[in-house]
Amino acid sequence: MYKGNNLLLNALHYLSLNRFCTTTGSPTTAESPELPDWVKFSQNNSPAGSDSDDDFVIPKLAYWAENQKPDHRSKVDGYVLKETIDSDIDKISELLKFRHSSADAVVQALGGCGVSVSESLVEQVLKRFSNDWIPAFGFFKWAKAQTGYRHSVNSYNSMVGILGKLKKFDLMSELVEEMDRLGGYVSLATMTKVMRRLARASRWKDAIEAFRGMERFGVKDTLAMNTLMDALVKENSVEHANDVFVEFM
Repeated sequence: MYKGNNLLLNALHYLSLNRFCTTTGSPTTAESPELPDWVKFSQNNSPAGSDSDDDFVIPKLAYWAENQKPDHRSKVDGYVLKETIDSDIDKISELLKFRHSSADAVVQALGGCGVSVSESLVEQVLKRFSNDWIPAFGFFKWAKAQTGYRHSVNSYNSMVGILGKLKKFDLMSELVEEMDRLGGYVSLATMTKVMRRLARASRWKDAIEAFRGMERFGVKDTLAMNTLMDALVKENSVEHANDVFVEFM
């Protein structure tokens, strides 16, 4: 009886001392009360088949901690790329500021400048020289000839707009034809620029003819006709707008 009571007292005493400890393996082995072993951030997953609490990792917390490291490299690379493009734009601009006699002269001036052409660079240079067609068109031709680069639809549309704004309609038409040969480059946005530029120059019949010729580009629709009529009305040619309405409605 005394022996049984003694064992019971020992068991209760043990439980009272270890009730806040985690046990692993044998119930008689207690862990250190200072820091539970499961609070570990191992970079590797637990070994397959391991049942030990010592190998336990909190997956979500470990994953979060690993992925919260700032990606300084991507930010630095992006900054360097922007700095490079800005530097190239300035370099090109300095060459284009000279009064070149023709677009071909611009092409020759840009030869060997060592600038790597990209869509972003082209768009920004064209925007900067949108009021001066010779440097803009010369740069456009030079960029098109660079190895590994091809003008985007947006770049072509930008150049069409510049040529039309400065009333270089023959060159504008040639560029539209070039876009057509490339396949799928001529869009409603392209022809909208063409019709608006022609109407603004009071070339109303040419604007209407441009609309008539849109079918071969596969972009003629009601919206295109509305664009033409709007352009004619804005340029004080209500009579021609009415003729378009009567003919195509």
